[in-house]
Amino acid sequence: MLQKRDDTNEASIKSTYKFWTDDELRIIRLHPGFTAQELCELLPGRTVDSIRSKRSRIGRYSYPEDSVCIVCRDRPLWAESSKASRMLLCKGCFLKEMDRRNKEARYYNALRQSEFKLRKKA
Repeated sequence: MLQKRDDTNEASIKSTYKFWTDDELRIIRLHPGFTAQELCELLPGRTVDSIRSKRSRIGRYSYPEDSVCIVCRDRPLWAESSKASRMLLCKGCFLKEMDRRNKEARYYNALRQSEFKLRKKA
C-alpha cells in the first residue's frame, strides 16, 4: 500500500542551520586551549558538537597568512598552492618534498612489481 505524499511546500520548512558569524569564528580561533564545552559557554546558541565540528574544519591552531616555512624558516608560505599552504611550506621546500615523495612512490611501485613477478613465476 502506497502512502500519500504530503503536499507541504518545502520552501515553507525553515532550516535549523545557523550560519557562523565572524565573531564566533574569532572566539574559536582565539581560544585554542579551551574545550568545546568551555567554548559552548562563550557562544550561546551553539552546541558542543557544532563547536567540535567547526573546529575540526578550521583547525584548532590557525596560522597567520604571513607565516614562514616550517622547514627553512626563511621564506614565506607558497600561498598560490593550497596543498603547500596546508603543509606550511614555501615553494622550494614544497617542490623538494613532492620530488622526494614521487621518488619513494616510484621505488615502492618497482619493488611491488618485482615481488609480484617473482610470485607469478613460482
